[in-house]
Amino acid sequence: MADYELKTCPFCGCNMKIETATIDYIETFLIVADPQHKCGCMMGAMATPRSKDVDKLVEFWNRRADNG
Repeated sequence: MADYELKTCPFCGCNMKIETATIDYIETFLIVADPQHKCGCMMGAMATPRSKDVDKLVEFWNRRADNG
């Protein structure tokens, strides 16, 4: 997998990384905290963003309210 540049968590500022998992026999990409969200971060309580298309996942994660 190519290296992707991910923005930090918009809530706590921690670094993020991409991991792979097999869900129902399909390789899926997940964005997770590296190593963890800070105490009280809202993102830590939400479902992990995931997709079968790593490029779309990176595009989704890096999008912010001020850029569309």
